[in-house]
Amino acid sequence: MSIPFANLSGSLCRPLVLFVWKKKTLNTKNTKSGPQSSRRKSREIFQTDTLPAYVCGKINLMAEFPEHGGDVLTESETKLEKPKLFKVLLHNDDFTTMEFVVFVLSYVFQRDEAESVAIMLKVHNQGVGVAGVYPYDIAYMKSNKTMNLAKSREYPLLCTLEEE
Repeated sequence: MSIPFANLSGSLCRPLVLFVWKKKTLNTKNTKSGPQSSRRKSREIFQTDTLPAYVCGKINLMAEFPEHGGDVLTESETKLEKPKLFKVLLHNDDFTTMEFVVFVLSYVFQRDEAESVAIMLKVHNQGVGVAGVYPYDIAYMKSNKTMNLAKSREYPLLCTLEEE
């Protein structure tokens, strides 16, 4: 532990350590055999070095802020609204297989087998079934993914969004 000392003007001096980056070149021997083995590789690295220093006089640790004539700044509260939710609806048609609808519900909407079958039967019997309720961005993405899967397998499955 270093002890503070007084300089010639009588003010108290405190020890301080400065960290400085310095560049260093390393020379390494090439490990290859043959006529090129005498070559040396060099690379530059940066490492820290410490320098002792002393700070004499008054140390001001707090930044001073200008006065603003006594006005008080208040923090305004921002309230976030919950996003609107949208239903992703699957519509019945005569060509899309029940197995494909179950696959879409489990793959795109992460439903388990029992839920997928129940939703598929609701779509088959009532004409429309709710695959899930999501914020708009997620609902739109899942709807597009469903439509692209159906198109790639040449099914005319219709998937729409409806605000809840």
